[in-house]
Amino acid sequence: MVTSVGKIKQINIEKFRHLKNVEILLGSKITIIAGGNGTGKTSILGLLSHVFTNSTKGLNGRLMTSKFSEVFRFSEEHDAGGEHSYNVGFEDGTFKDALSRVTTEKGRPRFRIDVGTRESESGKTLRPVIYLGLKRLIPLAQERESTIKLGSINNVMTEALKNKYQTYHNKIFSVTYDISPIHTKSSNKLTYSPTAAHYDAHGVSAGQDNIGQIILALLSFKNLKETSDYYDGGLLVIDELDATLYPAAQKNLLDLLLKECEKSNLQVVFTTHSTDLLKHVLEDKQKEFSNHCNLVFLDNSNGDVVCHQDPEYLGQVIANLNHTVYKAPPIEKTNVYFEDEEARIFFKNLIALEKGLSKKLKIQTVNLGENFYKSLLQVKFPEFNSSIIVLDGDARTKFRGQHKPKLCFLPGQTRPENVVYDFILNLKDNDDFWDGGISGYKKQVFIQNMPANTTDRKVMKNWFNNEKKNWGTGSRKLFTRWLSETKNKNEALKFLKDFNKKLEMARR
Repeated sequence: MVTSVGKIKQINIEKFRHLKNVEILLGSKITIIAGGNGTGKTSILGLLSHVFTNSTKGLNGRLMTSKFSEVFRFSEEHDAGGEHSYNVGFEDGTFKDALSRVTTEKGRPRFRIDVGTRESESGKTLRPVIYLGLKRLIPLAQERESTIKLGSINNVMTEALKNKYQTYHNKIFSVTYDISPIHTKSSNKLTYSPTAAHYDAHGVSAGQDNIGQIILALLSFKNLKETSDYYDGGLLVIDELDATLYPAAQKNLLDLLLKECEKSNLQVVFTTHSTDLLKHVLEDKQKEFSNHCNLVFLDNSNGDVVCHQDPEYLGQVIANLNHTVYKAPPIEKTNVYFEDEEARIFFKNLIALEKGLSKKLKIQTVNLGENFYKSLLQVKFPEFNSSIIVLDGDARTKFRGQHKPKLCFLPGQTRPENVVYDFILNLKDNDDFWDGGISGYKKQVFIQNMPANTTDRKVMKNWFNNEKKNWGTGSRKLFTRWLSETKNKNEALKFLKDFNKKLEMARR
């Protein structure tokens, strides 16, 4: 039994032609590599595939392994032995190192990249791989007629696999055809073409031909998983996934790939220039892809290839592919309502803990009581469908779960002015919060100005507004000290977690 190393986590390229010191993290299911021409996208597919070997055949009769010669052709002048080096890391923490060398065969120099050892194939990891390069896009019309053979071998596809083939084909193209996959062999193809009653393999479009080969790869992994005694997952790499496909088909294909990755324990890595596909992953299907998909953008606009893997780069990626200047869109802000100014001050100091959060919000200055907000919510006032109401801590028990998707409650069990008052009251005379010097703000000053009745809302509001001039701009000095207490910091973080959850709901 072969020990499992898990899925690929990363590839680190020390040097391979114009790729230098590039680290790429792979998604657990899908990795999308985007970038302009000449940035090394196809090279990365070939380097990943090269560390694996396998003796199993796919449904087309071809070994499920990648031949280095199908991806690379090296130059005697510009490629030298020992200068190309990279490694591939796996989930179990192990790495496969690869290093180039030049040997001589039949009097001619031959370029090799050894994985782990110089002995052929012995250092590679056992795993089925299917590499779909651009040769798959050559139409039959451009092949020599003498090399084309249709249905030339026994059909190894079961009825169940044929039905799956048809289901996948029709789902991608949003059609309801009766599809009969027929084995197609030529000088550049070894596949099953999606034929129908009104056309054969010669009449298949470039897009259908492309999809037919991708479907066949998926079914090969599915069949291997169901029939093999040992199957530890597979790797499917596709150069220019979007080629020959219209936008809706691209999106449908990507959705299918994600589902098949789960069912067949696959990792799919592909290159693309399609901005429609990128938008689909990062906007339309964000939830489905966020935990399983990595976007890699390779940029050589300043010379060396630089790798970006932050989804927030989407706008920049699209601008780069279109050779335009990126202009960040205005941020759509969510309205936030409060009972009074004291609550607003408390809130502003809380959200300062999270960088960028304030830019998403429009803090309203209208002051309404909790009962008035409750009345508006009960009549489903339209404004609050996409807004958030932040109430004082003492209102928490008064709503009994009602309207919770629209409400957040400030830390504490009392009004903000009382939360602040109780905190300052318990500070020691020598606490760092108090000002130095003879005439600074000290505990004695606080005591001198203590309110007569801490349960009277109006009295406490007056006290708060008279004292806040001593607490720094925006009361930051006071709340910085308040947040320095572990209990308060935890309460603040709990509030922010709840607020962000409500914010996400409000922005939908």
